[in-house]
This record gives sequence, C-alpha cells and structure tokens, in this order.
Amino acid sequence: AEIKKNETTSVAFEDEYPADKGILELTKTIKGAITAEEAEGALTFEVTTADGKWLGKDGKLSTSAVELTLADFEKTGENEYKLTIETEELGNYTVTETTTGPEGKPVTVSYKVNGGEKQTGEAAAAEIKKNETTSVAFEDEYPNKTDEEKGDLVITKTVDGDNITESEFEGALKFTVQNEDGKYLDKDGNLSDEKVELTLKDGGFEKGDDGKYTKTFKDVAPGKYTVTETNSDVDGYDLVEDQSTTEGEATVAAGETATVELKDVYEEVEKKGDLVIRKTVGGDVTKEEVEKAALKFEVKTSDGKWLDKDGNVSETKVELTLGTKDGFTTTDGGKTWTKTFKDVAPGKYTVTETNALIDGYVLKDSSKTNTSAEVEDGDKATAELTDEYEAIHFRVNKVDAGNGEELDGAKLVLYEADDNGVPMREVDSWISKKGVLHDFGSKMTAGKTYVLREINAPEGYDKITTDIVIDVLEDGSISCELNESEDEYGNTVYLVENSLSKTPGGDKDKDKAKGVKTGDETPIGEWLAVMAAAMSGLAATIYTRRRREDDIE
Repeated sequence: AEIKKNETTSVAFEDEYPADKGILELTKTIKGAITAEEAEGALTFEVTTADGKWLGKDGKLSTSAVELTLADFEKTGENEYKLTIETEELGNYTVTETTTGPEGKPVTVSYKVNGGEKQTGEAAAAEIKKNETTSVAFEDEYPNKTDEEKGDLVITKTVDGDNITESEFEGALKFTVQNEDGKYLDKDGNLSDEKVELTLKDGGFEKGDDGKYTKTFKDVAPGKYTVTETNSDVDGYDLVEDQSTTEGEATVAAGETATVELKDVYEEVEKKGDLVIRKTVGGDVTKEEVEKAALKFEVKTSDGKWLDKDGNVSETKVELTLGTKDGFTTTDGGKTWTKTFKDVAPGKYTVTETNALIDGYVLKDSSKTNTSAEVEDGDKATAELTDEYEAIHFRVNKVDAGNGEELDGAKLVLYEADDNGVPMREVDSWISKKGVLHDFGSKMTAGKTYVLREINAPEGYDKITTDIVIDVLEDGSISCELNESEDEYGNTVYLVENSLSKTPGGDKDKDKAKGVKTGDETPIGEWLAVMAAAMSGLAATIYTRRRREDDIE
C-alpha cells in the first residue's frame, strides 16, 4: 500500500475458514436368491442422531423422518451400491437398514464399520469426524433353497362334454402357474418374471387312461401356487361354468406334493351363420324421403317365426323399419341399405317388404319386394331386395275457361280423401301465378284418392263450388275429369278452368247481388244473374261430386 500526502490509505483483511465437514460412505452388497429389481424396490435405510433427527442424502438434518432407498445409491457393480453423504453435522449416528427385502423372504444382514470386524445385525453405530470418511458397509445374503427344502406341484385337468375331441381342446386351453411373488412357472418349472402360458398340447401334460391330463413340477420352492385357466374357449362349445373349475390354489411344503385339480365341462352349441339384408332403392328418391316413408320389412324363419332387430326369434309378428334405428346402414346416400343379423340359426329365411310406399312416387313392376336366403353353418347369406321408383306427376295450371289465359290469385288446396271421395286431411296447397305450373304429385301416393278444392277464385271470376276428385292409380297415372294440355316438354298439364263472373266486380258484387229485395227496388239484371248462376251450379252438380262443406274446416 502507498501512503500519499493528505490521503488515507486503507488495507482491509478478511479471513474465511471453511466449515468443518466429514463424509459418511454407505455401501450395500446383495447376495443370494433375490433379483436386483426386488432389492431396489424393497430395501430402505435411515441415518439418525441420538436426539431423534434424520440425516438426508444432502447432508442436512431434519426433524422429520428421512428414508433412503437403493434408488438414492449409485450402482457400482453387479448387486453392489454406494451412497456418499458429505455433511457439516459431525457426530455420532446410527445407520439402520429398516427394510431388508420382500416380505417373508429370509435374509442375513451383516455390516462392517470402517473396514472393521464383520458383525450381524441391521443397525450400525458410526461417528462422522472432521475431514474424515466414515464407511459403513452392509451385506444382505438371501439363502438359496436346498433340494431338501423343495417339493412337488401337480396339476390335473379333466375335460368332459358330448362330442368334444382332443384336437379341439388340447391346443385351445391355456393356463398360468404363479407363485406368491407373482412369478410364473414355465413348463420346466423355472421361474420367470414374464407371463408364461401353458397348453395341454405343449405344456408337458400327460394323458392317463381315464382321460385325465396331469402335469408335475418337480422340486419347486415351498409356498402357495395359483393355477389359472386363462382361456377356456373351444370353438363350437360352451363352457358349463357352474360345473367347471378353472382356478385353484395349493401350498407346496418341503418334501411334499401338492395338487391342483381343474375341470372343464362343455356342451355343444348349434353352429350359426350371418344373414344380411341388402336393400337397393332406385329412381330419384332421396335418403330423406326414404327415411320419412318408413319402409317396413318382416324377416321370417322356416317355421313361421319372426326375427326382431337384434336377431332374436319372436312368436309374434315383428316389422323392421328401414333406417338406423333398426340397424340398417347406408354409405351411398340412401341408395343401398344393409343390415346384418349375426349368429342366427342355420335355415331358410324369407324377407318381405310390407310397406314400400313413398309419397310422390310409384313402385315399378321391376321391383323385388320378397326374397329368401339360406343360412348355413359358419357362412353368410344375403337377401337382396330392390325398389325401383318413378315420380308421380299431377301438374296443374289455372286458366280462363273461355280463352285459356293463365290466371293469378286462385288458391287451390289438395286433400287426401277416403274411398268415398270425402276429404280427410290437407296435403298441399297452391296460389296460382301466371307462367307457373304446380306439381301436386310429390305429395300424392299411388292407389289413393284426393280432392282438389278451390278456396279463392281469381279476381273477376266465379269460384268453382264443386270438389275435383283425383284418383292416383297403382301405376302412378292420374284419373280425373279435368281438361288436359301439355307444357313445352310434352308433359301433361291438367287445367283448372274458371269462368268470368257475370256479376260486375266478381264474387264481391255477386255476394251483394244475393241480398235481393222485393218491389221496385229489385234490379231485373241482378235477378237474371242470380238465376243463371243457380242453373250453372245445378248443371255442375250433375257433372261432378258435390263437396261436403262440413268435412273440412
């Protein structure tokens, strides 16, 4: 340091003394009949002080219990482990092996402190000193079973059932044999951590004269063994569970034989097949129209019973509806529908379409609505149905009865009628417009009768007061008493014709004219108009059926 004129020169010293530390080195050696996995998952240690504190692997003391496992140790060799703890907490400690292995597994624990004399026990006293390493070496020895300590395990298996053969079940039945530790015996009696399944065919079983199969595991370690049949399924047979034993336990004692007896009782089941219904819908029908129509089917067995949607046999009639609710599926927008009945009894099945009607369409003669299919053992049979549809057309135009001019503003309503032509329910309506035709056919069904009624007449025209009866024949053609014409494409158009009102102002003035008075105030022209209208109505009554006003509101 330099001392200068009129200045102060300072020199500051700091002495830092490292904390006193010591090292505790724990080593663990494992010998005998235990695997590394068993040891690493089971062995635990504690390092404690006399005043009830615990030393952690980080070298710090804790008032809460600190447990060390082999996972905290470094593996330095096969079955050898080491943990080094550097700490400022010098003093006396007790190192205890708190868990010495899997429960029930015999073991001898010994230790050495600082390489000293080997001692037996699970707790070692050790002092951690300043700048020194204190070593505590534990050794666990798990004795191997001697031949005199072993016994035999015998498994017997009996298989009963009408018509069942060895070739059917010997390769199908499977078993596992596990000891108390969850390890598996292979066919030679060796233990395995991996699952081992044995079969009657390849698992070392021998068949006796009584038909019973026997497997003997010689010289296995004493303890409890569990034998489980992991597969009892045999094609063509059902296991009778309340008469069968598919799991058993036995405890092997040293120098003795323990036996597990298993038994399978089978009954032959009827071989089955699959029945597929494939429904094809032809024409311009949409998927939505098909689903709305609720096409129905029945599937009957050869003895006159029905299949329900789940393939169960029913004594009473069952109808299935085309659609997802009853298990029909489509992948092409509703053109082809399929339904599969799995595992049905072999035999002939008849599939009949009981309802094929779709509003606006007629079913063509080329359709196939009834068919049959023969289901055989283990096979699949398909019943093919085809519906070919053609649209129904009832094109209507509103025209002047005199000159054929198209008319605006008339309201026509189409009703479905009963067999007597009495309207029952409204199915469609239209308000006429020049240059526009209306096709009522999309709301009509082949084989039904309809009534067309004029609700409002065009302005200036007499209202048609009689219902027009339309019969849709089975082939989809129309039968009615309307005049016909053709559109620009050659399609038939039915003409609903109105006559000009003979009353000035049309129906409105005509209604006023009906309020006739006697005496000089009565206009003779109005009287004549009323009489003419009455005669016209009488003639129309002879020509068509009179509507019943009280049938429709």
